[in-house]
Amino acid sequence: IFLRGLARAFSSLDRRFKSHDGFKVGSRIILDRLMSDMGTWNHRSDVEGALIDIERIFAMFDGEQPSPGGLRRAIEANRGWGARQSETETRYFKVRIFKNGNAHLWMQRPELVRKVNLKLAAYYGDALADAAPADCGPDIFKTRSNVPAKDLAFYPTPAAVAELALKELYCRSGMR
Repeated sequence: IFLRGLARAFSSLDRRFKSHDGFKVGSRIILDRLMSDMGTWNHRSDVEGALIDIERIFAMFDGEQPSPGGLRRAIEANRGWGARQSETETRYFKVRIFKNGNAHLWMQRPELVRKVNLKLAAYYGDALADAAPADCGPDIFKTRSNVPAKDLAFYPTPAAVAELALKELYCRSGMR
């Protein structure tokens, strides 16, 4: 049950961000819309629950008794009220929250990240090798968070979709 919860906590992270991998944890996690537009906790999503789960996992791997909400309390004490950028450091994380409500968590303890990744590898088992194409070398596993996405994240529109969009387009002469 613990391994399944561990895998769920990290696999549910938003894959739009390059720092998130389906099978391992990198040096940073991005939590989308942790705070609301008003700068308060966003209770309309389960992002706060993911933050608590991640904090609990790191405490357990450190051999400490988990203190649910400890990271949340540290953020609240440092952040204050209202939509603003803030930065908080704890023994496990450095957290930067932006005005749009997104939070970036940097792991402070690389040895705990390794422990988490070993447990994730044990959970996923043989599926781990399927994550990378067979023709890729070991460089594919290096952190690439500072490298632009392939083709600058350009996704070509299929010809059939473009044709349908133009066919269904409502356009009269003189319209732009």
